[in-house]
Amino acid sequence: MNEWIEIAKVGEYKEGDLSEDFLKNVVASYDVNYFKSPITLDHKENGETYGRIESLKFENKSLFAKFVDVRDELITLIKTKAYTERSAEFYKDLDGRGAYLRAVSFVPFPAIKGMQPIKLSELPKGDYIRFSEVKKASSLKTLATNFMQFFQERDKMLNDEERKELEDLRAFKKEVEGEKAKESEDEKVELAELRKYKQEKEAEEAKRGKEEEAKFAEEASKFCDELITKGKLETKKKDDVVAFMKKLNKDDTIKFDEGKSQLQFYEEQLLLVPDGTFRKENSVQKYSKGSATEITISFDDEERLFNEITKYSEEHNVSFEEAHNKVLGKK
Repeated sequence: MNEWIEIAKVGEYKEGDLSEDFLKNVVASYDVNYFKSPITLDHKENGETYGRIESLKFENKSLFAKFVDVRDELITLIKTKAYTERSAEFYKDLDGRGAYLRAVSFVPFPAIKGMQPIKLSELPKGDYIRFSEVKKASSLKTLATNFMQFFQERDKMLNDEERKELEDLRAFKKEVEGEKAKESEDEKVELAELRKYKQEKEAEEAKRGKEEEAKFAEEASKFCDELITKGKLETKKKDDVVAFMKKLNKDDTIKFDEGKSQLQFYEEQLLLVPDGTFRKENSVQKYSKGSATEITISFDDEERLFNEITKYSEEHNVSFEEAHNKVLGKK
């Protein structure tokens, strides 16, 4: 029985020319002990292989290959004519060995047309082949069963977008739990389960975020109440200060001297306001520059001033505290 399957032939193609010498060199350089070329679907770079190439020969201007370890899934796809065409990939020079077969991929639209069709009897027995599943159906019942198996396998197969999403979700679960997610034989089911898992985790995270935000707002409110009690803050400005503190709490990317955040520095500036400052009508808030002379700034300018200090710090590449003193020195 002829076990050789045609995978390429001499000719000029859009992807490049295949000469007789080139294909003969591919045969001469092929070494299964160095690299046993895989069988794939749709030229996919990642994912599963569906068999391997055992040997090659050049005959009648065509390149032939012997397949081994062919998987049941590929047998089903060929049997139902979902995939019957082949497309060979070549290295021009693999590690100094010369032209080499990279892979044989089953595709719906091959570059090389008119190759000999595959006969199922030509597919060799391998670790994954059960010949009872490959033989010609002897009855309508057997034929129906074979088609049912094909559609069941097809329904488990993911498209490229779904496969990428599955890999991303597996990585997401690994990041959350610190270990690789257990993979399922039915990737469609696994994808649905991981989608649900991610939605649940995101819902938990959103709930935690709201709880933390509410807790911070309560703490900021208490902090402002203490400032009001000591006369360091006007009651009518409390809501504005709490809102500004919440904004600073979310933006925790910039760190200042001694590991202080913008929020911590802002709180310190509020505490520098002398006690009783806002118990007097039409008073102004006082800021200290350490050993420098005290200056006064209306509280309405608070956020504008803070933004001005931040901008100065970034533009002049100096610490926030130094920028604070420089900006206040101009007032």
